[in-house]
Amino acid sequence: MGDGVYVPAPRGGVGRTITVLDHEEWFGQEAHYPETRVVICDCSPNFDSNPIDLVKQFDYCIIPTTLNPLGINKNLHVIEQTFRQIREANREAELFLLINGLHTDRSHENRNKELSAMISRRLGDVTSQDPRVHYIDPIGNEERDGIAIRFSTLLSYWGYEHLIHGKEARLPFDHVAGRCHPREDFLRLAGHIEELTELRQLKKTRS
Repeated sequence: MGDGVYVPAPRGGVGRTITVLDHEEWFGQEAHYPETRVVICDCSPNFDSNPIDLVKQFDYCIIPTTLNPLGINKNLHVIEQTFRQIREANREAELFLLINGLHTDRSHENRNKELSAMISRRLGDVTSQDPRVHYIDPIGNEERDGIAIRFSTLLSYWGYEHLIHGKEARLPFDHVAGRCHPREDFLRLAGHIEELTELRQLKKTRS
């Protein structure tokens, strides 16, 4: 999918275009996107499912998981190993663990905090040894709101249409009842990573 979605900035700022590409559309075609500022690679938790040529070159990698006991017990050790394998192939990339399908109703509030704290503890060895590995805490703190992809029937609908009926993948950015959580969440994620990019560049300039 090569079509971009233009997102206007609030209060008259400069907008941005978000484009979703698969591996074959991007790799070797970077010259067609000269104004690209941030490339966010959505990686599989299973290392072998990621194209190795792309792993060696990307700058940012997002690995999604779910905030539930099954996601932690069954997937987290695989993700830890994948982080280490990516690092062997790419020494500089920033690697992120992102919560996908987060339930944000009050009945999940305490549960989310406990499970998120468990992930932080489990990933402690990896993140302490590698400062370029990050867990994006969906709970947040006083300095930053939590960032996650919230559960949305819109995401489920487009995933079903793509996998079952073979329809073209697309960004689920349609507004429903005046809101679009996938759009809001993705933009906050992109902003978080863009901010990190600017901080890295600033540090390089000063060093």
